[in-house]
Amino acid sequence: MSNKNESNLDKAIYQSLSQEDKDFLASLDEEPNYFDQATNIFKGRLGWVSWLTIIFRILMVIVLVYSFDRFENTAPDIKGMFRWGGLAVFCMLGLLLSKLWLALHLQTNRVLRELKKLELQIASLKQN
Repeated sequence: MSNKNESNLDKAIYQSLSQEDKDFLASLDEEPNYFDQATNIFKGRLGWVSWLTIIFRILMVIVLVYSFDRFENTAPDIKGMFRWGGLAVFCMLGLLLSKLWLALHLQTNRVLRELKKLELQIASLKQN
């Protein structure tokens, strides 16, 4: 579908809405700020998983700092340096994966918000 057809469809949908629906949709067009979006990932069905992810991240940072300290203190022992360096790399990967999970959860919430707006538009069209 071309952009011209999409804009005509958007205009037709907008014209078919009542003034109350237009005002409500205008309020939904403003995307919440980042802080509100970030705090919303701790609510809902998967909120407990987000809390566990934050606890995991805190533990990984503590272990990462400790493993860096031990890595520096075992300087002449190559085997010990590999052991503590490997643990540090494991912690960094854990931090990276948990951050990726939180970012994907944030993106999922954005997509769901847009889908709910579409559902509202479809429902209002069915009423008319």
